[in-house]
Amino acid sequence: MDKDQKEIFGNYSVLIPLIGGILLSGLLLFTIQSVVTPFLVIASIEFLLYPIRQLRLAKRIMWLAFLLFLAWFLFELGGILLPFIISFLLAYLFNPLVLKLELLHFPRWLSSLLVIIVLITIIAAGIVFIMPIAIQQFDSVLSTVSDKTNQIVTFIKDGRVFVWLSHYGIPVDYSKELLTQQLSSRLEVLLKNFLVSTLSFFSSISNIITQIINLLIIPFLTFYLLKDFPTILKTFKEWIPHVRKDFFLHYFSEVDKLMGKYLRGALTVALIHGTLAAILLSLFGINYAVMLGMIAGALSLIPFVGLFISLSLSLIVALFSGDPVWLKVVFVFVTYGFMQMLEAFVLSPYILGKQVGLHPVLLILSLMVFGYFAGFLGLLIAVPSTSLIVLTVKILSHHRNSKIAEDAV
Repeated sequence: MDKDQKEIFGNYSVLIPLIGGILLSGLLLFTIQSVVTPFLVIASIEFLLYPIRQLRLAKRIMWLAFLLFLAWFLFELGGILLPFIISFLLAYLFNPLVLKLELLHFPRWLSSLLVIIVLITIIAAGIVFIMPIAIQQFDSVLSTVSDKTNQIVTFIKDGRVFVWLSHYGIPVDYSKELLTQQLSSRLEVLLKNFLVSTLSFFSSISNIITQIINLLIIPFLTFYLLKDFPTILKTFKEWIPHVRKDFFLHYFSEVDKLMGKYLRGALTVALIHGTLAAILLSLFGINYAVMLGMIAGALSLIPFVGLFISLSLSLIVALFSGDPVWLKVVFVFVTYGFMQMLEAFVLSPYILGKQVGLHPVLLILSLMVFGYFAGFLGLLIAVPSTSLIVLTVKILSHHRNSKIAEDAV
């Protein structure tokens, strides 16, 4: 405990009124809780602790209160801030491309404008030419699932299955009651729930896409952020306290190397993966190749799990894609095997470069944990988030060891 702390906590004439004031302030907040807002709470905490901000405990409480308030503020304004967040991410992802165009003596504003125009053109082309095909194929999948389920129910009800079950010693009356009264109804309920859930999911996705498209402000925000990105970085660096400036600059530099390379590389690999899957499955006569390619591209961002789901869906579709069934099943295995080898030996080394370096056990654990708490979104962000956590721990550990070594000298 330093001198200031001893002076405050050792002086009862100061400590007792301080504790009493804190308790009475808490009681007052409780009595007027109907009008209490996070703005009032954070202002009260900062006002109360500002005079003793030199104390380490008071400083930590102030920082904790500020971080909690910031988390609440961002959560409450998530819908409003969404265009700004998307625009900033786009500006961050395409900033290296603008820098390369600047090296070719393009003005930054022109480079930013060209990038935005190309991006809008690609998105518009995808919406006009690819989305209708994908939606049509998705509707066909739903119709096929419904027809196949009806065929299964009909096969169960016509009685042939009971003869087959009787050969294995299962009583006909018992199996008939089980299959006709329980299994059939459960299949119908399962199908209904599946269709409703799937339609709800894609309806939500459609609404999100529609809202993003309707937010015409995003291209303008992205343009201005991209044009002024160096100025934004310079301003951010000036806000860093001088005492910890070297540490934070080194930290954010390492984060940028890791996250920037991973995000740009992973999205590029996913695009190539999805395009190849759609083309190869279409050439091999697999139905709904465009939809399967889009799913394969999106799920390629999820290690292990994404490959398993994409492969399983493609195999199921191949079974109902006409004769010869066995050959189409083999083609599906060949397609995904080829894409995995291409990704492992060509795409990842040359596009992603140095891997995030996560141990397979840690990678699987992160997928399970993030998937449990955040669902599908958690699976998508598991790898970069875990990589960021590991990087932070390594840098803090290195900084701590360096500081200990300096103190020892």
